[in-house]
Parts: sequence; structure tokens; C-alpha cells
Amino acid sequence: MAGIAANPPSPPHVDPPASPNYQTLTGLGVGVTVVAALYFGKDILLPITVAVLLSFVLSPLVGTLRRLRIPRAVAVVFSVGLALAIIGGVGALLGSQIIEVAGDLPLYQTTIEKKVDVLRSATLGRVAEFASRFRGTLGQAGQISPSPASPAGEQAARPEQPPPAVEVRQPPPILSR
Repeated sequence: MAGIAANPPSPPHVDPPASPNYQTLTGLGVGVTVVAALYFGKDILLPITVAVLLSFVLSPLVGTLRRLRIPRAVAVVFSVGLALAIIGGVGALLGSQIIEVAGDLPLYQTTIEKKVDVLRSATLGRVAEFASRFRGTLGQAGQISPSPASPAGEQAARPEQPPPAVEVRQPPPILSR
């Protein structure tokens, strides 16, 4: 019995899989639900939100009028009327400015077209001028000092050859084992 081991090796310890955590999934579901409710309820929620914000803006004015012994209803009506007058005035001012700009639009269009033409001639015109000068310089350099491998007479006698055709092929798929 000398060949039998007294204690066989124990298998390695493996922890059981963790139970699924649905906290992140629940948070995502709540977020999606809230955004969807806000999107579909915007027709109702937008006026309510504007009214709440307007009440925060107007409450100091109403408080000041209340300290001057003006009744609450009169103070609120005066504050709302003043706010509407200011909003209407700003809207009328912006509307008149937009109408004025729309009337001058053809003038702006020609001015913008002229500036684009100037910019185009300043950039692309200079690039084209540089390229033509560069080609002329290369042509002059080729006439002055021809390369020793090809004399100038051979270059003129040889017709231009079209570039070779290029074919793109996909490599065959590699089968993995």
C-alpha cells in the first residue's frame, strides 16, 4: 500500500457566480420613462414651466407692491401686465430688426459674393499661379540640364505612354482551424 497517496489534492475553489444586479437597468428604465413622459407631455408641461419661472421672476415685484399697501390682486395683475408689455416690446423690436435685415438681404448677398470672390482669387489664384511657375521652372530645368540617361532628342521622339492598368483584388479568406 505504499503506492496510494494519503491525501488526494483538492480541486481549486471557484466562487459561485454573482447574482445579477438590476440597479443600473432599473435606473436606465426610469430615465427613459421620464424623458418619454417629458417629450409627450411637453404641450402641457411647457406652459406650466413658463408660469412657474414667471412667478419666480415676478414675486419680488409683487412683494414690493404689497409693502406699498397695494392689494394682492392689483399687484399681481400689474406685475403680469408689466411683464407682458416688456416681452411684447422686446418681441416687436426683434421683429422690426428681422424685417429690416430681410429687406437688405439682396445687398448683403452681393457683398458676400464679392468677398467670397476676393477670398477665392487670393487663395486659389495664388495656388494656380505657384503651380504654373513651378511647372515652368521644371520645364526650364529639363531643357537646361537633361539627365545623362536619356538625351533630349530621345525624350521628344518617344510618345507618351499611358499608365499601366491597376487591378485591385481581395486576398483569399484564411480558414482558421
